[in-house]
Amino acid sequence: MYFRYMLNMLTSLLIIKTLGLGCIVFIALYWDLKSSKIPNKLILSGMIIGVALNLTEGLFVSERAATALIPDDPTGVLSSLSGITLNARVILTPILTSLLISILIPFLSLIALYALKMLGAGDIKLFMSMGAIVGPWPIAEIMAYSFLAGGALSLFAALLNKQAGVCAKRFLAYVKACFLQQKFLPYERDIVFSRFTRVVSTGGMIKFSIAIAAGTFLYAIRKTLWFFFSGL
Repeated sequence: MYFRYMLNMLTSLLIIKTLGLGCIVFIALYWDLKSSKIPNKLILSGMIIGVALNLTEGLFVSERAATALIPDDPTGVLSSLSGITLNARVILTPILTSLLISILIPFLSLIALYALKMLGAGDIKLFMSMGAIVGPWPIAEIMAYSFLAGGALSLFAALLNKQAGVCAKRFLAYVKACFLQQKFLPYERDIVFSRFTRVVSTGGMIKFSIAIAAGTFLYAIRKTLWFFFSGL
């Protein structure tokens, strides 16, 4: 009964995390399509939600662990005090460390793409906000799915507009220029697709928030299938 209760609570927290993640991503997608900007208030809100949810999860785990260690405590006072101590020593530090890593992973891994004008600052900040909610391994998985989705979207747009050959030549010319000058150069885009315009911003750049939304959707599907097949 105890383990079933704990499992149900952790599952509920995971569902809340997933819903919070979905809300942040699709609100960001709305604003990006509307104004080509992702509000900083939304990014900050996502980080606050992530910190709150992960701290709640840590407090719950520490209290349950203390209850298991002190079964003969009808008032619950000793369990609560032990839970606070356990949380401070064992739970809180790893949670805060995990949050920091989750935020730094997108920043450190994608800042070079921003410097080369291959990715917008808003997209990186959105990944950082998402990382605060889901943690280091899930955000890495979502980023991988998002870049796969972004590549598929770019290929689809190029094929739809019959510009695949032109795009390939420009990219090869960019690689050649970097090689000849022996340094990384900003990647300039001046191909504007006449079709698929709802997901293309100025300069022919696919709005990456759509790829992030697709990557998040793929992550949610993978998690759902994992729940079903793991018997949870």
